[in-house]
Amino acid sequence: GKIVTPSTAALALSVSLEMIGRVPAVLRMMTEITVEFNSVERVFEYVNELPREAPAYVEGRRPPPDWPAAGVLELKDLKLRYQPDK
Repeated sequence: GKIVTPSTAALALSVSLEMIGRVPAVLRMMTEITVEFNSVERVFEYVNELPREAPAYVEGRRPPPDWPAAGVLELKDLKLRYQPDK
């Protein structure tokens, strides 16, 4: 077999200690990358997978251009809901 010289053994120990010292930093970077990609996935989901809202204006159901002419608002048979009936 081959004989390991003291200088080669010292070099191997030095490099291995340096690598061991860098493991926490590498793990921290990988964790940060995972968290950042999680944020990217959420934005992608919000942009592409959420249902569209109703339009802000519905043609044929718009108030007159001068509305409201007075500081009075009268509502009759107002019905509100947060979510469509199932």
